[in-house]
Amino acid sequence: MKRFTVALLALLSTLLTGTASAQAPETADLTSALQRIEQLEQQVDQLSIDQGSIIQAGYQLSGASRCSGSCGADPAVTCGSSICGASSNGVGTPNLYATYDRGFVLRPYDATKTPFEMKINSWFQLRHSVLNSDGPNPDQNDIEFERSRLIFSGFALSEYLEYFLQIDGDDDQAQRLDVLDFYISYDVGADQLGLDDGRLSIRAGRWKLPFNRTRYTSGLNLQFADRSMSSVFFDIDRSVGIGLFGKEELLGKTVNWETAMFNGIRTNGLRPGRQGELDRNLGVSGRVFSDLIGDWGTDEESDLSWHDELAVRIGAGFAFSREDASDGPAEFGRVLVVDSGQTLASALPGADEYNLFLYAVSADMKYQGWSLMSEYYFRSVSEISGAAVPDLLDHGFLLQTGYFIVPERLEVMARWSRIVGNSGTLGMRDQSADEVAGGIACYFKGRNLKLVFDATHVNSSPINDRAVGFLPGDDGMLYRTQLQFLF
Repeated sequence: MKRFTVALLALLSTLLTGTASAQAPETADLTSALQRIEQLEQQVDQLSIDQGSIIQAGYQLSGASRCSGSCGADPAVTCGSSICGASSNGVGTPNLYATYDRGFVLRPYDATKTPFEMKINSWFQLRHSVLNSDGPNPDQNDIEFERSRLIFSGFALSEYLEYFLQIDGDDDQAQRLDVLDFYISYDVGADQLGLDDGRLSIRAGRWKLPFNRTRYTSGLNLQFADRSMSSVFFDIDRSVGIGLFGKEELLGKTVNWETAMFNGIRTNGLRPGRQGELDRNLGVSGRVFSDLIGDWGTDEESDLSWHDELAVRIGAGFAFSREDASDGPAEFGRVLVVDSGQTLASALPGADEYNLFLYAVSADMKYQGWSLMSEYYFRSVSEISGAAVPDLLDHGFLLQTGYFIVPERLEVMARWSRIVGNSGTLGMRDQSADEVAGGIACYFKGRNLKLVFDATHVNSSPINDRAVGFLPGDDGMLYRTQLQFLF
């Protein structure tokens, strides 16, 4: 091949110098021709060397060689899907690489040498809501981003020190960005005590407090467009605090547990620091759950993965806080009553303190496309100071079922939730509120791309929750069509 190339170059050279012109003699000097060929061979060899040097330099400059296992000395240069760090000999080695693994991920080649990982996810729920009101509140017909989330998660400084940051910008907040969750979790058991991973961990920051199953389930994994009326009423929401969580083996089953101490029940968004919003009493809560039969998996409410064997999960939770109006009137006014939805503070004129206890138990099952969710709630208001009223008790439940008529694609579901209690009448008699709903969901790419339509009839709503779509006193039919997209 090389000789052929040289011969072509010799012919071109001859043509260019006119040695093949009509005036030249037809017989060339053989020795001169051979010398000319030898010179051209040397030139081709030199060109090959120069070309290799140029290619190698460009290969290193572009970072391709670093992605293959070696790189230059600049630790800040990203090479394709790798980021290099300088070594002692001045030649860098790849520390991190970028990939897609259910989210954009920046991951270390060796986590013991580079203890850092970041995953970025984003998801939204675009919803059309129509409320035909039969009560005192007006009708509704609008389109909104109910949830618009950006999530950063991973570990830093150590594989056992994880972080989670979730930013929300839904239309309920006039598109204002809000740090919804931000916490760190440290697996102290595995890192310091020689325990198995996940046995004992510490969490600090703002997150969904451990209590009922429905609230702890991400909005991504709900069957319906949103949570039930009863699960929102008996909810303690998010708060800033510190907690412990882990798992233990008991009677051959894994029992997951979590407990937390925090600013107070339903205090998300309230300002600390003697600004008249939070009182000085901290709240506590806890939750345990276990897979009694089979493996529940990660599907949460729907049997999207189609359990061939029966799976049953049971759980329980509690929460307690002492509410004090004297130094935390905003927190004191967060608790609502049945069935008007007015605040307990306004229903208890003169009251300045009370104990707030909440309890929840749940039992859920999945089998061959079927799912059944059940949860019962209790709330007690006791030791009321400043008002001559007895202890108040509210309770309620959630029953919800679904079935995939087309496996992994098309699901139908139904729900009934109910709240009963005497908090609205200050112990004189019980009042109630009901929600009955049905819907259908289409999973195009699992939960990453999902379309759901549901219709809900509600009477005497006691909740004020724009995400669910209910205001205090709502009566009527609520129709929701929601597109969910996650990447």
